[in-house]
Amino acid sequence: MESILLERDHPVVLIVDDDVTLRILVRETLEQSGFVVEEATDGVEAISVFRNVRPDIVLLDVLMPQMDGFVACAEFRKFQGNEYIPVVMMTSLDDTESIDRAYEVGATDFITKPVNWGILPHRIRYILRASKAFNDLRKSEAKNQALLEAIPDTLFQISKDGTLLEIKGLRENHVGFLLTNY
Repeated sequence: MESILLERDHPVVLIVDDDVTLRILVRETLEQSGFVVEEATDGVEAISVFRNVRPDIVLLDVLMPQMDGFVACAEFRKFQGNEYIPVVMMTSLDDTESIDRAYEVGATDFITKPVNWGILPHRIRYILRASKAFNDLRKSEAKNQALLEAIPDTLFQISKDGTLLEIKGLRENHVGFLLTNY
């Protein structure tokens, strides 16, 4: 799936937090840095906005009414083609158990409140650059794999000591040849 960053002039950030003051502060900070911002007040609303907008990154509070951030993050990861969109948990919880749980449900990063407003836009840009690099790498690997599978011949890689490392495109009529001549 193509990265949305290639299709948009400015990255779209989805802020999910039940604290209206925090949403306003995050919105102002990010919009001044060139981001487009969408908002949701809880996990249920966030899922709807996520489906409709397909943000480039999500800033997600953990403790919210109706659906907490852990459940919402796990739901985001289920959407086909969107499983690699970065999700950054933003919360006042800084215990190891909460941080571990955030990563277990698919969070990309974890920011504790109070938020450092001067660093936040830089951190988001960094996460988006890393996400784009990983997406580009996944696409390149898929392309290379498709090219290798399309080659009608058998390719194999042998180490310097003669150990067979990998075989690609092995056909049934080649098995006997490899077994008798290796």
